[in-house]
Amino acid sequence: MSESDFYDGLRLRKKTIIQTGQKVNFVDIGSSFLTAFEKITSVLVVPFTKDGLIVCALLDRGIDRIDLPGGHVEVNEFTCEETAKREVMEEVGVTLEELKLVKVIQSD
Repeated sequence: MSESDFYDGLRLRKKTIIQTGQKVNFVDIGSSFLTAFEKITSVLVVPFTKDGLIVCALLDRGIDRIDLPGGHVEVNEFTCEETAKREVMEEVGVTLEELKLVKVIQSD
């Protein structure tokens, strides 16, 4: 396990390391550029039904809230698609079909 990995009680995940007081910048770099998968720590998915409705998750994290499915990459995953499919299945119980990359957001 590298220092950028962590165990959340269920599984080994990749971790974004932020130092106390560190400012983090988020930069929209579009969809044409995709960095090496080893640098990706998490995904966010906006799943649609065949009727064009957005599928959301009702998450219990202290208070109930509606959220889009997504989460951290697990150490045994090798593509964004694999992470997206697992997260959507875990959080909303839906099997994803066609995936389309819309945005890549880089944080430093």
